Amino acid sequence: MQIESIIKPDLAVQYRQQGFWSDKTLGQHFDGIVKRYSHKKAIIYKDQELTYRQLEERVNRVAACLIGAGLQKGDVLSVQLPNWPEYIYFFYACIKTGIAFNPIHVPYRKREVEFILRFSDSKAMVIPDQLSGFDFPAMIQEIWPRLPKLKQVWVVGDKVPTGMSPATELLNINKSSPELETTLAPQNPDADAPFLLMYTSGTEADPKGVVHSHNTIGSLGESITKGLGISSKEVVYTPSPFSHAMGILLGPWAAIYWGAQIVIQEAFVPEETLKLIQEHKITFFAGTPSHIVALLQVPNFSQYQLSSLHTFFTGGASCPVEVVREATRRFGCQVCCLYGMTEGVVTYTRLDDSPEVASETVGRPGPGFEINIFDEAGKEVPAGIAGEIVARGASLFLGYYRNPQATQETRSPDGWFLTGDLGYIDQDGNLRIVGRKKDMIIRGGKNIYPIEVEELIYAHPKIVEAALVGMPDHRLGERSCLFVVLKPGEKLTLEEVVEYLTEKGIAKYKLPERLEVRQELPMTPSKKIWKRFLRDEIAKILEKEPPPA
Repeated sequence: MQIESIIKPDLAVQYRQQGFWSDKTLGQHFDGIVKRYSHKKAIIYKDQELTYRQLEERVNRVAACLIGAGLQKGDVLSVQLPNWPEYIYFFYACIKTGIAFNPIHVPYRKREVEFILRFSDSKAMVIPDQLSGFDFPAMIQEIWPRLPKLKQVWVVGDKVPTGMSPATELLNINKSSPELETTLAPQNPDADAPFLLMYTSGTEADPKGVVHSHNTIGSLGESITKGLGISSKEVVYTPSPFSHAMGILLGPWAAIYWGAQIVIQEAFVPEETLKLIQEHKITFFAGTPSHIVALLQVPNFSQYQLSSLHTFFTGGASCPVEVVREATRRFGCQVCCLYGMTEGVVTYTRLDDSPEVASETVGRPGPGFEINIFDEAGKEVPAGIAGEIVARGASLFLGYYRNPQATQETRSPDGWFLTGDLGYIDQDGNLRIVGRKKDMIIRGGKNIYPIEVEELIYAHPKIVEAALVGMPDHRLGERSCLFVVLKPGEKLTLEEVVEYLTEKGIAKYKLPERLEVRQELPMTPSKKIWKRFLRDEIAKILEKEPPPA
């Protein structure tokens, strides 16, 4: 896999000199963790428990089989699995062999999967036999004739069709541990080599392939470890899919990087998650605001002993102020709010930040990273002034795979990555998010930042979820439409919403001018509200209605 790096050569030299790039591969780091914690529990899944030594054995067996199947450094292995231990085996097998790991979201179907497999030139793939009644092998059989570079498909499960191979063969290779180590020794990938290919959620268009190296991801691990004081004593849990950056990088990868334990749950079921926290004394939870909301709504929440939990690390979407405060109060733990992107942009609040900072900002960059705010002309603006968030640092991605135009369009001449998000830096150096450029509503020439209204709306006693989007208007260009999900048995009118927001002191032009109540809101695979679909939906509704007088 070849890619032109977005990181300028002089910055790469700087990251090495400052120690943010160690030139140590993640496989070498993994080997060191195994030696240090060989008999310690690494993975807990249902009634299965694996020590670090047992995990290493399985990873090495899978790695040796991948090599035996003809995969080489730089080849791409695509994995479309739920949160299962097998996911981790393949992830670390790729890390140790130099094969590029390409996660695919489980909800994706043939259109998205075929696009990603073709665009990434995937040579092999791993899928479940079925999940939630869906036949994954049948999907691959349909699109495989159009994918000439796809040579091998492994299936996790019992139903393996002709032409595909059972994933169990990878774990049953007839080699001793010394033989496996001999097989893997020549691989020794380069720390600058691309190893992770993650496609963005593609909420606006076909997703882009984000490429990371061992150095960029290793820098991210060090940043969070030092910023939050994380140690091997943690028991980590994430409900986020491992195919999402938060799921894999703040779940099993982070836990193993720290020498901690990871508790795995195939699918997020709120009450079952509370049981896991209680049973395994989970200390570190990484998830989205929607996960926190769901846990807080469990009817018998107070029956569970949750005192082991000391940190909620939340990101993937803006976390409303009211949710942060309620989670802090009811769980008795610190909520750290993360601003992150697949591209490697990360800021976060710290454990010693005040509740106000944790609930109103997304904190500061970690070591080796920096952020700034640019105006529309690409010039830096003073603190307190909103503009586009730009970032650069040791954990920034290398570029977009086979898309040099997109890579160049998101890079400033002096190496800043243009995020497309809007925000400002307050007087204490904390980043405050205003919204996305594409989400901003322009009503009669006045800018409305949806997040400002949504944070107030989330505190309404009848509302569970909310999203403010622009709807077409012949006179003003756009007006605001508020989509909401209500608590069971509740009803809500637009008049109530307007009255509520007016009492909060919001400007009149920012008030929603239409209310749409739904049973649920569309979500991306990474559990962000899919606003593009909401904008399309309200536009289609308006097309069918008589034009305003």
